[in-house]
Amino acid sequence: MIKTILVNGIMIAGVYALLASGFSLIFGVARIISLAQTAFYMLAAYVTFILTSQLGLNVPLSALLSVALTTLFGLGVYWLCIDRIREHETTVILVTVSLAIFFQECLILKFGLYQKSVPQFIEGFFEILGTRVSYQYVIA
Repeated sequence: MIKTILVNGIMIAGVYALLASGFSLIFGVARIISLAQTAFYMLAAYVTFILTSQLGLNVPLSALLSVALTTLFGLGVYWLCIDRIREHETTVILVTVSLAIFFQECLILKFGLYQKSVPQFIEGFFEILGTRVSYQYVIA
């Protein structure tokens, strides 16, 4: 049981590290403290879910389309909300937190509070310390 908790903790920590590196990249390059960055990650996941489950597209195409659509949406949000107030750091923080909460609440209203999933991109698993870890979980 401890081994399973340890392996799952390491896997979740990897996702958090990926999200944190995105935050660091945005701040390092654009000098914007965007606390809505993880909300865009969530939006891309839900777009992938919609494209696979409701429109019937395959997972690789859905993943590519969700990245493209979320990027375009993010650019639109930047031009509409962030670009004008970019020099005012506190205002940027407030706006990006508000956007993150808005996106989250909209998706809760649309999809509910329960976990959603997409079909597996890669079948199979491997074992770490006796714990099965799916390839899908590793690439997520």
